Amino acid sequence: MDSQLFPREFLQRLDCCGTLPPLRVQRHIRSGQNTAAGTGDSLDFQEYRPYVPGDDLRDLDWNIFRKSRKLFLRRYRMFPESPHRILPDNSASIRYRRVRAFTVWRSAALLGARLLHSGDRIRLESATDPEEKRTIAPGRDAVLQWCKILSAAFNKPQGKEEFRLPEQNERSRGMLWVISDFYAAATLDELIRRWHHASFIPIRIFEDDEYHPAVFREYALLDAEDKRRISPPDDPAFDSGYRQEMQRFESFLNTIALRSGGRLHRIECTESVETVFHRFAQSFPKGI
Repeated sequence: MDSQLFPREFLQRLDCCGTLPPLRVQRHIRSGQNTAAGTGDSLDFQEYRPYVPGDDLRDLDWNIFRKSRKLFLRRYRMFPESPHRILPDNSASIRYRRVRAFTVWRSAALLGARLLHSGDRIRLESATDPEEKRTIAPGRDAVLQWCKILSAAFNKPQGKEEFRLPEQNERSRGMLWVISDFYAAATLDELIRRWHHASFIPIRIFEDDEYHPAVFREYALLDAEDKRRISPPDDPAFDSGYRQEMQRFESFLNTIALRSGGRLHRIECTESVETVFHRFAQSFPKGI
């Protein structure tokens, strides 16, 4: 196991995940009667929620529409027979800075550990390597086994492909959790078109300066002849537009989360073991 990614202190504290608020609510003790976090594809009705553009129209309740002229979807319970699928970003861009990569993969370990402590099965998901899709069931040493799987996947040789989601099909059962900064070479409008029907719970890792337009002033052009540094000028219009685009970006991610019955989670990057536990707990104060 990678001792830098998962040092002994991290593994020891991971055993305490069972003392944190659970990510699911256990209502019965018999198999098949434990409701999991979020909604799923069973026939057991759970709740209504307002329609979000991109939702499957087959889930609309037309009786409510006829009475209220408002669009609501019927949501159904998810049972632990469908494992939670966890997809940590392992693209070249996320690994460019070690603090970002470590935050992504340690968050995946924390999420998996809490789900295992809650009695759910989990599976490592990969958009590029189907062989990485291994399911872990709750039990003795399950958390340690999960960390070994994550460590092996993290240390596999990686290409230069950008982050992408796994293909969705009828066999893709269970809630999908995606841990990434969600930055891509595509423009935001293109990303919105690409993920228009996507459904997953996003866990967005970030660094604090990403939310301040001044971060771009740290970049500069270099004159090709004399190597003179050319800094971009201050532009209030750019600052305002940057903040608006960041708000639109995260609003879009939250819309995707709503389709899965959850919300957008945010975790600030850190290499400190103690701090990543604290920030993860802050992002999940009451489950999903």
